[in-house]
Amino acid sequence: MERGEIYLTAPNLPDPRRRRAFVVVSRPELIASRYSSVLCVPLYTSYVGTPTEVALDEHSGLKRLSYARCDELTSVPRTRLTQFVGSVPAVKLRELGRAMAVALDIQASDLSD
Repeated sequence: MERGEIYLTAPNLPDPRRRRAFVVVSRPELIASRYSSVLCVPLYTSYVGTPTEVALDEHSGLKRLSYARCDELTSVPRTRLTQFVGSVPAVKLRELGRAMAVALDIQASDLSD
């Protein structure tokens, strides 16, 4: 498992979808650890229009255009990430990083001493 990979999983209730795709966004050190969960962003085929959505398509291994909703960042047990779908290209992974910073209201000035 690596940062930027997309997996299908059975969702938590009350999600109406039988299966949901998630992008793994945890840092590599956490993924390489024995920790049982990783941070993920869920994908949806509907577009809401928030600045925290990132469009992903067949270049990521998806069958249709989908949107990563970074406002819904969540921890997912590794055991639930069962079917590998594809990997997000580097340029889109950077977009996801910026969208997550917006979702968490992290400013560049927050990262400096």
